[in-house]
Amino acid sequence: MKRFVTSDGLSLAYTDEGEGLPVLCLPGLTRDGADFDELAAALKGRYRLIRLTLRGRGASDRDPDPTNYNVGI
Repeated sequence: MKRFVTSDGLSLAYTDEGEGLPVLCLPGLTRDGADFDELAAALKGRYRLIRLTLRGRGASDRDPDPTNYNVGI
C-alpha cells in the first residue's frame, strides 16, 4: 500500500496496481479502497486501478477536526 500527504498534512493510503488505462476508484464517504477488491481482481490484467482509502478509514490518517469529514455541495 502506498501513501501520499494531503495539503492539510494527513497521510492517505492507496493502492496502484495493474497496467493499461487508469481507473480511479473512489469509495463512498464511509467506505475504503477495499470495496473495489473484486473489481481489481477482474480488471488488473487490462487496466491500472488506483484505489483510494479516505481519511479516517483503513490505513489512512484520522483527521482530528470532525468538520473536515464532509462533502461540499
